[in-house]
Amino acid sequence: MKEWFSEDVQVMTEQGIILPGGSAKRPDRIIVKKEQTVVLDFKTGEKKDAHQKQVMEYMVLINHLIPKPVDGYLVYIETGEIVKV
Repeated sequence: MKEWFSEDVQVMTEQGIILPGGSAKRPDRIIVKKEQTVVLDFKTGEKKDAHQKQVMEYMVLINHLIPKPVDGYLVYIETGEIVKV
């Protein structure tokens, strides 16, 4: 997780992604590295299957915009648990 906050990466927080039709998606954090992109979504409360689906959706959208391998993670703030999607 430390590398997600490094000064050697480009970080976009709550950057809106406009979809056809005008709706938007807003991942909490997008980290662009030299060879890879990472999507983070921070959650409170209980884990839900919908959280993983949401991050997978972000990953597909970002891969269309930034053609690099994309990893996605859910970070549950209350428990400190990090789940790779």
